Amino acid sequence: MSRNIYATYGTVRHNQDLDEILRSAKEEFKEKDFYHWDGGGGPIFGHGVDYLRCIEIYLYDEFPVTRATTDEIYQVIEAHARETGTNDTPVIFIRAGLIKLDTRI
Repeated sequence: MSRNIYATYGTVRHNQDLDEILRSAKEEFKEKDFYHWDGGGGPIFGHGVDYLRCIEIYLYDEFPVTRATTDEIYQVIEAHARETGTNDTPVIFIRAGLIKLDTRI
């Protein structure tokens, strides 16, 4: 999968529990309909924490996204980061196509 970086936010630091921040933000992502489901919903189709200690948000490349979209998603992440006593969370937004699995195997 190629990595088409769309936007980056925050600063990498070692005192942030990125897994917990992302875990706590997931429910709000659902409430705000940020997830992409089979032709519906929002732009997010995946996320995780990479080896550089950044949150990665995968945005469906055929879904219209603007800087306002990533700002809104980032604000959700930042709100949950503040609950853990930190801020300026490192987030990378990546545009990518949906992964198609070969089910013939």
